[in-house]
Amino acid sequence: MSEWMLGAAAALVLLVLLLVWWRQRRPAMAEAEVHFRRPGGLLNRSEAAFMELLKEATGDQFRIYPKVALGRLITPMAPAAQGQETEASWPAALAGEHADFVLCSKDDYAVIAVIALHSEPAAAQAEVGFDPVEDALAAAEISVARFNPKHQYTVSEVQKQLADSLSLPVKVFGQATHRLADTDASAAKSPHRGPGGHSLCPACGAAMVQRRANQGKFAGKLFWVCSRFPTCKKVLPVKG
Repeated sequence: MSEWMLGAAAALVLLVLLLVWWRQRRPAMAEAEVHFRRPGGLLNRSEAAFMELLKEATGDQFRIYPKVALGRLITPMAPAAQGQETEASWPAALAGEHADFVLCSKDDYAVIAVIALHSEPAAAQAEVGFDPVEDALAAAEISVARFNPKHQYTVSEVQKQLADSLSLPVKVFGQATHRLADTDASAAKSPHRGPGGHSLCPACGAAMVQRRANQGKFAGKLFWVCSRFPTCKKVLPVKG
């Protein structure tokens, strides 16, 4: 048999083997495709209603984003041998987790707080003694405002609970009233106010909010801080 005939026979055998392999693989590929489907809406009915309530309660000073992956908010870090932190792999307890809603600055999208739709820390806390998601957010210095999904909130209740959870004056969210812990407006030295009544940062023009120092020599004192923090670090004292 000549060499070209041997080559043709070998090519034919190879082609037959490839066809057999392809026929065996096609059912597995078709089965894998069934695992991909378009889900329903991003939010269920109660979540969508609560988001509309959040929008009304926070006004036009902030942006609200739902179902934000935890990996978009924080990065796990591990200490290096030289004492400098380096990026680490995600702990198994946090993989695939997300925040229900994220409150951001309108101007630069800086994260102000995470809003959680559960009245108590997640079920994982009852099992292991802590909530890994909220602990991770706390380590990254991101505040969490927690709401009970079974409660029918009013706009003013949402504003007050946001203020209480984030240690902010209620007026930041559009209310004219103040929390009892806030300094009386007539006694406070406030930054310049804009047309909407919000105190404005003299450095960048964004809304300023009041916070109370929890530790150090200024513990218990009120001060003004830019809502774009940490992008803008302007701080002003509140003087009586």
